[in-house]
Amino acid sequence: MVRIKYECRGGFMRFCDAAILLLIVFSSLAPALEEDVNQGMKHVHDPSMIYSEGFYYVFSTGSGISIRRSSDLKHWKYIGRVFSDIPSWVQDKVEGVSGFWAPDITYHNGKYYICYSASTFGSQTSVLGLASNATLNPTDPNYQWVDEGEIIDSPPADPPAYNAIDGAFVKDESSNMWLTFGSFWEGIMLTRLDNSTLKPASSPAEIHQIARRSNSSAIEAPYITYRNGWYYLFVNWDHCCRGTDSTYKIVVGRSESIEGPYKDKNGEPLLQGTGGTLFAGDSGRWIGPGHADITKVDGQNYFTYHAYDGLDEGTPTLRVNYLQFDQQDWPVMGDSLTQPEDLPDGITVAHWNFDNGPAGTPMNNSGYTGQLSVPDLSGNDYGLYAWDDFYGPSFSQEGQTPSGLGLSCRLSGGQDVYTKDDAINNWSPEVWTIELAVKLDNPGGWQTFIGRDGSSQGETEADFYLQKNGVNDRFRINFDTVGGQRYILDSEFPAQAGQWYYLAAVSNGEQLKMYADKLDGEGSQVVGRMQMDASSNNSLAASGYNWTIGRGWYNGVYTNHVSGFIDDVRFSSEALEPSEFLHYQCGAWGYLEFDYNQDCFVDIHDFSLFAPSWAGSIDQLESFSAQWLETSNPYYN
Repeated sequence: MVRIKYECRGGFMRFCDAAILLLIVFSSLAPALEEDVNQGMKHVHDPSMIYSEGFYYVFSTGSGISIRRSSDLKHWKYIGRVFSDIPSWVQDKVEGVSGFWAPDITYHNGKYYICYSASTFGSQTSVLGLASNATLNPTDPNYQWVDEGEIIDSPPADPPAYNAIDGAFVKDESSNMWLTFGSFWEGIMLTRLDNSTLKPASSPAEIHQIARRSNSSAIEAPYITYRNGWYYLFVNWDHCCRGTDSTYKIVVGRSESIEGPYKDKNGEPLLQGTGGTLFAGDSGRWIGPGHADITKVDGQNYFTYHAYDGLDEGTPTLRVNYLQFDQQDWPVMGDSLTQPEDLPDGITVAHWNFDNGPAGTPMNNSGYTGQLSVPDLSGNDYGLYAWDDFYGPSFSQEGQTPSGLGLSCRLSGGQDVYTKDDAINNWSPEVWTIELAVKLDNPGGWQTFIGRDGSSQGETEADFYLQKNGVNDRFRINFDTVGGQRYILDSEFPAQAGQWYYLAAVSNGEQLKMYADKLDGEGSQVVGRMQMDASSNNSLAASGYNWTIGRGWYNGVYTNHVSGFIDDVRFSSEALEPSEFLHYQCGAWGYLEFDYNQDCFVDIHDFSLFAPSWAGSIDQLESFSAQWLETSNPYYN
């Protein structure tokens, strides 16, 4: 038996048995693969969907091509990755490549094939690769992804100057296979494939240029589908990957020949001029829709794409809509299969992002801050101000951290605000999460970020506080319960002035945890925890009194006002994991290296997801497990 020792963040030592680890990997693999890590539809970029044996599978951009599946198109589980590492030929071809982009999945000749992109941001040195599998069921003994090598690369030796990324398979009316691809440079290309190998039918590949823009080079992510004598070409215009600042939009044209010319509704060609009919743009909370994909199941067309969630810090999120066609046979976006309440904010009771109004002007009662009242309890307008994005915890100027978007609430030590919504004021859960971002002007005295008036308002304590205490300047959670218990938990470190913190108080009914993230890229850390009395009713006390932001207890006077900034206050009716916090950060692209199930842990569950793609011997796997554990760092205790 081999005993492996490794050191984790924080200096403590852990020990694992390689034999036990391997036993878990191979004897308990199926349950591990089904583990729901609460990622659902979040953090999905460039999705491609296919239906197989009762399940819908979505493949998306990630270090190894992320895979999710669902039986109802609403509830998704992360089930692993296509690649555990980057093939050596890709590393040789594209220096600095760190992951794969924009996969496209198809079923052809009895196998499932994926076209994947390997590149670095803004570079034309790119390659489209091919991988295959006999099945998509990860518990099937025949499940194994096999890399089939290169399809096509760039830059080309001859014009047109394309970039070999964003590949998508196309089957024409005669069942011949093609590949469309391209991003920026001279636009969107098409090449015929050999039906047996899914590699170019000729050498060199014959390239057809089918779409470009005359007033911009920002065109990419093509997708072609055939219906009733028409080939429909969907492409993206403008810019992705900027959260709620993204300008992505999907346009469409059609042609009677797969090689074009593709024209929009007005007869304008997509290859010349400004041809392209808008198919999907910003829609409410959903910003920058991109990367079209169509799946047909039992006569129903589903349109799959990603969009940036304006109510979840611009998180790229999987969207699935019905696809319809009008009387002129033009595609029309149908209803979404997943309503907003089923997505990240489905467990949200209230969320205030303070993004209303111009910078420096008083907050108003419109939009998402509509549940807040600017006047204080005496009717005086304390002028709660929204400040520009320089002050926001999720935005900074160049060279500063963190980065993101949004206004914030400015409090000068004499301002506060309270809730008027009965739903939140009567909220009394046993399982809950309360989050906010805060930056203090000074660390002195008592300063309450969130408070709750209520049954104890005639005493010196209210029903709930999330605050900086005046004892040793540590963050404090202090609340009363229906069962008459009061729990007080202080953080392990004192607050500093001028530093943004993202705080979360989490209760599962039996344990209380406090998380803090300095928004420095290190992610949320547990900074305090305590057990609660399991025999008591630990639901939050509620008597229909107001929640307050910016002050604490009220009994004729306002106490413990905050001097500083508050942003992104959210109440949730579940005990969230850090991966579900508004300011989820776990390294580049939102994930830790080796964090295969994307839960901010690097542990045995990640290794069990990795194991199916291992192509070496058991001895090699055991050796790798030691190296993997030595280089892995859990993100929190």
